[in-house]
Order: sequence, then C-alpha cells, then structure tokens
Amino acid sequence: MYCDFLLHPFRKPKRVRTAFSPSQLLKLEHAFESNQYVVGAERKALAQNLNLSETQ
Repeated sequence: MYCDFLLHPFRKPKRVRTAFSPSQLLKLEHAFESNQYVVGAERKALAQNLNLSETQ
C-alpha cells in the first residue's frame, strides 16, 4: 500500500466492499428484477429500507 501511494499519490483510497446481509440481498435482488437501474427517490427509499447509504 505504501508503495502504491508513492506510485499514485493523488489516487483516492479504495472503498471497503459492503457485506450485505441475506435479507438485504433478497430485497436488493427483488428490486433489481423489476428495474435494473434504481435512481432518485426509489434508490433513496430502498437504501433507507435496508439501513444503507445510497452509495452502498
């Protein structure tokens, strides 16, 4: 990692991958079956329902 910083000093650090619970995965899969691109208010509502941020 230190070496990576020297090679790319302005690169943002990688975000930690979210580990979804089984119930969250089930709800996400159900949501994406009907609409693959969830945006706007629907995305915000889904995130709140799953106790996640919109970017997770």
